[in-house]
Amino acid sequence: MTGTPRFWRTSRNRAFFDCLAINDLETAEELARLCDDRWVEALEYEDDFLFPQFLQRLFLERRAPHATPTLPALLDRFARVIGEEESPFYSLCQALHAATPALFESSLEAIVQRRATNYARAAHFNDLPPLLLHTERYIDVQAVAIIRLARESGLASSRQEYSRVPGELCELARSRQTFPPPHAWRDLTPP
Repeated sequence: MTGTPRFWRTSRNRAFFDCLAINDLETAEELARLCDDRWVEALEYEDDFLFPQFLQRLFLERRAPHATPTLPALLDRFARVIGEEESPFYSLCQALHAATPALFESSLEAIVQRRATNYARAAHFNDLPPLLLHTERYIDVQAVAIIRLARESGLASSRQEYSRVPGELCELARSRQTFPPPHAWRDLTPP
């Protein structure tokens, strides 16, 4: 593993979301299993840890229906951490757990908007590498992954698109289409 321990944390596991977004569910499952399930106070905020931790556990429990349920305990812990504060991340977890489409849609939109604001601020202050600013500033890969996770969890959503998730990506995330094989970009024949 490369990098500093800060980037080994659950809250930094971007690859899990990347795999979900492209429907590579086997690799997403492996990444979720390997990710650290311990919060380290010196390296991350607890709510930043609990959001991806909940999503990973939800995904794993959906993949292995006989697993010991951990989601209610994670939701209780998340609620204690945020206290009275409004959190679209906590609301999204609640919506996924209870299969509540309206709460899911409003929570995901709030998350997408918050992330858009963060990227706009980073662009203004040149706080991120140009590659990130020119890609993830405009397409929210984590949101695509969350839409797929909702579909995997049986949550039916009627929303056709979000501000940083075009309709085509929402449709793809809801489909069972598999991810392209390695080097598929070299194939010039139409599908």
